[in-house]
Amino acid sequence: MHPRGGVGPVPAGPPLREDFGVGGAGGLVGVADGNPHHVDSFQRPRRHTWRGRALAVLSPAKRPGRRTPTATAPGLRPAALELPVRTANS
Repeated sequence: MHPRGGVGPVPAGPPLREDFGVGGAGGLVGVADGNPHHVDSFQRPRRHTWRGRALAVLSPAKRPGRRTPTATAPGLRPAALELPVRTANS
């Protein structure tokens, strides 16, 4: 999810605390920021951005349906993305 709606480079300003969540089928495995020196837990649902970026890793869904990852950060609009979940053979 891009802070500018997917247009242009990601701004690399000061670190922002992002909170992540997942609704629907599946769950959140962990979060990261790409900083090789960052040793905080990957399993907390929050992370400070590094160079304007953070990453959420989702678990595989066990049933078909919809999955909605969300991200929020102070000063930015909340972001959500609805993803369809299908079985392997569909």
